Amino acid sequence: MKNIQIKQKMFELEIDDKRNTNLASIISEMLLYERDYENDEVLVHQVLNLSRIGEMPTKFLVICNITRDINNLGEKISY
Repeated sequence: MKNIQIKQKMFELEIDDKRNTNLASIISEMLLYERDYENDEVLVHQVLNLSRIGEMPTKFLVICNITRDINNLGEKISY
């Protein structure tokens, strides 16, 4: 029987020039650092644009879900 822990985390991301920025790549890298154990699963739940049209810098709210199997954590990740 699995012992699953799920938590949700939010962070704000500010981008100065979104035309020259790969938003998906930045979010993917940020999600890697949300893991505490190698078996943690981190998925994007929602990305919300908090800025008005044409407003610079552009602000995003990224909401992610972190799922952890307490019985199978894997190695602790240290950054």
